[in-house]
Amino acid sequence: MLSKFLDNFKDRRLLFRYGISGLTGAFLSIVIFWLLERTGMWYPLAATGAFVVALFVNFLMQKFWTFGHKILGEIKREFVWYTGVAIFGLVANIALLHVFIERIHLVPLISQAIAVCIVSVINFLLNKNHTFKNHAHSYTDTNR
Repeated sequence: MLSKFLDNFKDRRLLFRYGISGLTGAFLSIVIFWLLERTGMWYPLAATGAFVVALFVNFLMQKFWTFGHKILGEIKREFVWYTGVAIFGLVANIALLHVFIERIHLVPLISQAIAVCIVSVINFLLNKNHTFKNHAHSYTDTNR
């Protein structure tokens, strides 16, 4: 199923853009966390602030660049779905970490790398097929 998905050029472009957006959000999250923590903010609050900023930036990048959806009419519904998918991803990541570290006894860093790969694919599919479902299939090569 995944190989059939990846054979489709349009889907590969979407996946590539989704990855770039995700990496941008991750980098931004780290920078925001570092800046907030440097000001003396308690690290859980700094992490929360960084997550919220990255969530907004990632949502906007996914909506307008990855999926090429320029219409604002459904932005509230899409943001609610996107936030739900992000929270699901966080919970799934923690659950996978527990399994990999506590049950399988993998090293935490390797466990996180595997969990991120699994959760990223699931989040991509959820966002493509639910969050931006009315618009993901209308993406064309003209949306560069």
